[in-house]
Amino acid sequence: MKSLERELKKLSYDKVNHSPAENSGYMHGLPFHSFVSWIINSCKSLGIKKVYYCTREGEFFKQIHDKILSSSPMCPSEQPESELLEVSRMSTFLPSLSDCNREEFSRLWRQYDNQTIDEFCASLNLPVEEVQGFLATYSLSISDYINSDDSRVDLLWQDINFKAWLKSYVVTSKNFLLSYLKQKQITAETNSFAMVDIGWRGTIQDNIAYILPQTQIFGYYFGLIPALNPQPSNVNKHGYFNRFTSYKVILKSPTPIEFLANSNNGSVINYHLTNNCVSSNRQSDKVESEIFLKFILPFQSGVLDFVSDFNSSKIKNNFDDSCIDSVSYKVMYRLMCNPPKEASSYFFMYPHNEIFGMAKTVTHNFKMPRFFLLHILFKRNGLKKLRKFLNSTRWPQAYLKVHNLSLLLPIYNFILKFENKI
Repeated sequence: MKSLERELKKLSYDKVNHSPAENSGYMHGLPFHSFVSWIINSCKSLGIKKVYYCTREGEFFKQIHDKILSSSPMCPSEQPESELLEVSRMSTFLPSLSDCNREEFSRLWRQYDNQTIDEFCASLNLPVEEVQGFLATYSLSISDYINSDDSRVDLLWQDINFKAWLKSYVVTSKNFLLSYLKQKQITAETNSFAMVDIGWRGTIQDNIAYILPQTQIFGYYFGLIPALNPQPSNVNKHGYFNRFTSYKVILKSPTPIEFLANSNNGSVINYHLTNNCVSSNRQSDKVESEIFLKFILPFQSGVLDFVSDFNSSKIKNNFDDSCIDSVSYKVMYRLMCNPPKEASSYFFMYPHNEIFGMAKTVTHNFKMPRFFLLHILFKRNGLKKLRKFLNSTRWPQAYLKVHNLSLLLPIYNFILKFENKI
């Protein structure tokens, strides 16, 4: 393992220096390469000829897939090809419903347990102005909770007209999605296929599985966290980093991985028909695009350069998969637990899309309360309060870096390892 690390360092030293973001992407490229190589090898062993990469992060993973194949000595026809699948939780949840009852919607509410009617409509791209008439009947407002025990909400869910209104959107959205999937050669007659997403519970895979109950769907993820909903019988999920006993350290705060692997093309909202072709409607954010061009794009360019160099070098052939995987974990651990300052800074400027579930974009730019550090030194349970605050930032180690508190990194990481019994 040490010899592989030495070879990787030499590969990095031999590379002409570019921007800090590109250099960072190159130095941390191995886990991204290993993740996609693992997918390709697994699908090849299963006889799967095509791998579908789900937007948004799948756009980056697909580029890695194509780089690996283009620099591989094997004939491309012997390897599974890549295909982009423009989907999201928003664009697939409503089509996955068979009956508009509260039980089916509980799949949404197990993830977002206190959801207002406004957030409910935004999550499913339902026009809130159309629901207003139903709400007025029962003296409800869009700020009331759609999944509460309120008797007025019970009456709303029993309203035949309300359910018919919901059902019309379910049918329309399902027809559009089925037509889009058909264009991608995915139909009810498809025996099986493989799809890739970054993580974390495989909700999109679940949604498509409900739409195509006779199709076996293999899902590949950077990482998986425990499912909150009963799993459809036709899904098979695999997490790359879940194979390591210490995977929870990396997946403690998975949001940074989404940030680094994101695309500049926005999130899929729904679909439209143009010239007999179904295309996706996507929603983007101006600030998100600016940060993508300044940092994420050059970081990903560095990763792609590494993938090309590593895959065409002799290094890969001198080490077995288990050794490469082990070093991949170490590189990912360094990226997550001792992040570059530039990545840390941009992360807290980045607007994270939380429209599905919360009806808003979120910037995790938390400010540490004044005298907070002094406060914890002299108060009971102070360390516990500090950890709780840091965990709320979504990338505690990056937060410490940005606020020049790197001296606390070893302490935080030690506690994190101890909690996961490493």
